[in-house]
Amino acid sequence: MNWRTPLFIAILLLTALGVWWLLSGEQAGNRLDFALHAQQQRAAGGSDYYMEGVRSEQFSTAGQLAHVLQSPRIDHDPKLAQLRMQSPQVFLQRADGEPWQLNAATALANDDLQNIELNGDVRLSRGQGFKPNMIISTEHLQLDLQQERASTDNEVRFINAYGEITGIGLDADLKTEVLNLQHHVRGRYAQP
Repeated sequence: MNWRTPLFIAILLLTALGVWWLLSGEQAGNRLDFALHAQQQRAAGGSDYYMEGVRSEQFSTAGQLAHVLQSPRIDHDPKLAQLRMQSPQVFLQRADGEPWQLNAATALANDDLQNIELNGDVRLSRGQGFKPNMIISTEHLQLDLQQERASTDNEVRFINAYGEITGIGLDADLKTEVLNLQHHVRGRYAQP
């Protein structure tokens, strides 16, 4: 065995050790920078993390798809333990295969995503398979995913192919599909 071979191996090992040491120190610095940035964001009242292109699916205990939540961006507010969503879409699956769909400009949710407050151009609808196709619109809607209930104290507007109904306040059991307008109900309806 040549004396150069052990020397070459020793130099190679020292070089590898030096590169590892430099990289681990650089990554530790990056971790510290990230932690400092997150701490500054929390102190300023901002989010401590965000997610983009979110699609969350929740299944029932029987293994069936219960609901889907999609949003292009969700920010987490650690002080309020809330999630702020941009342009959220919620799909509540139904036994007949045609889901309830909710859309809004923004939404706030608790960390476990069971209670969602939808705000700005809120639309609740059933798809093409539900006759007549119906759209319910309001500016604010509370959604309880666990109970599959939606409610608001705001003005509500029901629109379908046969007419339009408006009222103040809504209590909707999306499981049984019983929708109650609370008061000041008005409408026009054309019999098919």
